[in-house]
Amino acid sequence: MEQNLNGTSVATEAHDEGGGDTLTVEVQTVTRSRRCTATLHRDVHADAAAATLAARLQLPANTPYALRSSRTAGFLDDARTLGEQVTPGERLTLTPKSHLGGGGD
Repeated sequence: MEQNLNGTSVATEAHDEGGGDTLTVEVQTVTRSRRCTATLHRDVHADAAAATLAARLQLPANTPYALRSSRTAGFLDDARTLGEQVTPGERLTLTPKSHLGGGGD
């Protein structure tokens, strides 16, 4: 069990890196106020993983999220699987997606 910065607990699960189907990563919010260790299937797309992790960290459900890699400093491609983009033990940052307008008129 890890704690976020305001002292409330964030549920985490300990998993063994049980073969080639899963990978374990460290996940934190963009504000670094919540974090956990997560074991995810390699064949899950990044957008689905982001939604699952947001729910696990008790973030608002009506907001879409993206994952950013600390290794590459880039955002993961939502349409590609985690196994294609992430290495075991990597730190990922969960960031809300935002659209700032600019309709191109």
